[in-house]
Amino acid sequence: MQKGCVVGIFIAPEAGAPMRSAKSVRALMGAGLEGDRYAKEAGSFSERRRQVIRHVTLVSRELVFQANGELAGATYLFDELRRNIVLSGIEDIKALVGRKFVIGGATLRGVEECTPCIRPARALEQDEKAFIQAFRDFRGGIRAEVVKGGIIAVWDPVFCNWDNE
Repeated sequence: MQKGCVVGIFIAPEAGAPMRSAKSVRALMGAGLEGDRYAKEAGSFSERRRQVIRHVTLVSRELVFQANGELAGATYLFDELRRNIVLSGIEDIKALVGRKFVIGGATLRGVEECTPCIRPARALEQDEKAFIQAFRDFRGGIRAEVVKGGIIAVWDPVFCNWDNE
């Protein structure tokens, strides 16, 4: 059953590099998104790769808006959050954890909550504690594993067995 769609795709070639927007990207089975730091094992947390699967990160547009609404004087853009895929129409993104879902030509499996780190707040010289508080409870997104590779594009729908909750 369809629920939501992709409204943004972002990748960065190496740790600390600015995220750049893409209209589409190839998801690589067992690795991540082509051209992204984690697919190349060049991300800030790549050395911990065996402990936690970090192929792709996803965030809900609606939850980002909620978090931004709690912050006084700061608004974070999607690329500043350092997440790969922005979804719209899926406010309960935690429902994807432990499930396989299809976006475009790729199949992903939600792995765990992607808790907020302080990097975005530091980059914009904002209050780190306020940022972490605002992006708690899955507002920081989830990590996912690429179980079947394929092309993911902006406006691709998200398909999951939502009735099997």
